[in-house]
Amino acid sequence: MNKAFPIIIWITAVGVVLYLFPEFAAYFGFESLDRNRLSPVVFVSDDNGKTFEETYWSGSFAPTIYDFEVDGRDSSFAYAATDQGLFMSRDRGSHWFRYADLEGQLAKAAVYQIEKAADNPGRLFVSIFKNSQGGIYETDDRFFTLRKIFDTKEAAAYKLDSVDDKLYLGLSDGRVISYSLNDSGFRLLAAVGSPITDIVINGDRIYAATKAKEIWNGSVSGDDFVRSGEEQPSQSAYTASLLGANLKTVVAKKPIKTILPDGRGGIYLAAADKLYLSVNRGKGWQLVLDIPGRRVSSLNLGSGGRIMVGTGKERDGNSL
Repeated sequence: MNKAFPIIIWITAVGVVLYLFPEFAAYFGFESLDRNRLSPVVFVSDDNGKTFEETYWSGSFAPTIYDFEVDGRDSSFAYAATDQGLFMSRDRGSHWFRYADLEGQLAKAAVYQIEKAADNPGRLFVSIFKNSQGGIYETDDRFFTLRKIFDTKEAAAYKLDSVDDKLYLGLSDGRVISYSLNDSGFRLLAAVGSPITDIVINGDRIYAATKAKEIWNGSVSGDDFVRSGEEQPSQSAYTASLLGANLKTVVAKKPIKTILPDGRGGIYLAAADKLYLSVNRGKGWQLVLDIPGRRVSSLNLGSGGRIMVGTGKERDGNSL
């Protein structure tokens, strides 16, 4: 009995810590599933991308998903950036738990994007907005600890893209900035006057899409940024840089939020509360997911070809 007593005390103490600090529970996979129910927050598809299932979500609220990222060292880990903080999955996106770093930098923050360093998949960058200030943090231990590398008042980095030894930032105040992963230096590439909603690096060119539905492009050195002459039907820079598909004939004719090549020759396209798939470069589209009361806000091609679909609240005038 005397030997068992310390063990009971130790188990009780561990249980209290996991209950009071759910970020530790989520990290080690101990969070109780009875707090999670099937929820139309994230959908996943493992087949040919035409059948999607609801996933389990920690808590009773339904945030807006801005971005997904899959861990570069263990593809079973996935992360979701939301307007209510960072969420983690340990099973490729089937169950999601709220997660916070050791110092609480991510707590009560809007998390806009997560990006792997191109030269080190274990190095992750996260863009947050908290207390009227935007910041970029980096981590190499799955967000357990964070190091700030950039901050700016009254603005947030809506989009990140990492190529070679650079990290590119698209800010809500219209700035496009590059960050050197080697010497930690920043450089202003352009200031286009409208919030940046997407950036894509394609070769030696950088494409930036804006909330005003403009597409700007220039060299990665930022020397020749110009606006394309025609207003784009999409807020995605993929329109101009990667796909070559005619998106003006998309069914539903609603604003296009996100576009994702599926790696098998198909293209997913999110428009309002619907997700479409084309297998012939935009000549025809089929409806594969309809989410009344929500809208498709992000797409990700995860490990093993798994498609993850994040949703958000119905659009308002201030939404990303």
